Amino acid sequence: MRRTLGCGSGSGGGKVKLLRRHFFDKVGRDWEKAWTQQVTPWELQGVNPSFVEGLALLPPSNNDPKVGGRRKALVPGCGSGFDLLHLHAQGWDATGLDISSTAIDVSRSNLGRDADSITLVQADFFAPSTPSVHPHSFDLIYDYLFFAAIDPSMRAACAARFHALLRPDTGRLVTLLFPLAPPPLPLSYSSISSSTSTDQGPPYVLSLDDYRHILEPAGLVLDSTHVPTTSIPPRRGRELLAVWSRS
Repeated sequence: MRRTLGCGSGSGGGKVKLLRRHFFDKVGRDWEKAWTQQVTPWELQGVNPSFVEGLALLPPSNNDPKVGGRRKALVPGCGSGFDLLHLHAQGWDATGLDISSTAIDVSRSNLGRDADSITLVQADFFAPSTPSVHPHSFDLIYDYLFFAAIDPSMRAACAARFHALLRPDTGRLVTLLFPLAPPPLPLSYSSISSSTSTDQGPPYVLSLDDYRHILEPAGLVLDSTHVPTTSIPPRRGRELLAVWSRS
């Protein structure tokens, strides 16, 4: 199953519109259709280099195994699973969750010989009781294209779920924002622009302020931001790493 690197440009932009028109709904059941029909333009064919960069920037106290056990990381909407491989290689107990059973199958195939060492869960992230996904149990939650893809009406619930799953003292949410909302066009140009932010995304564009507006009321405090230097070319300049702690 091949997936493209771009999203929001060229044929990828057309696929985003197709996804928005036919597949998205509030309960997420049509993510399975997106995977079975191979309409997943956001997926990479390897670990995201921006994530590698971001994970390396975490303070050592948040990246070293605890005494008596390894740190636990969760990737909601894990998709093809390559970022789980990197977490595992860096010493994390990695859990990937996806609502699509086909995505979980793809992830399991990509994990290869490490599949038995990484937890894969086919479930709804918003379900109150999910195997292997328990409150206050994760030192790290990594969000890339999950928060940006859910229906906007679900964002507050997503923020609350992030907060609930993180460990109170050590938990960190790492968000790799993409696609960032472009700066507003000058008024003289806005009326003649050939594209808008609604034509891009997987399927929505968001700014850091959008994230703060939703995450901070849920008790997630922005610690730091970093512009990746290793973004893949189609996403260069449109990604931002942000680290949040649980207040």
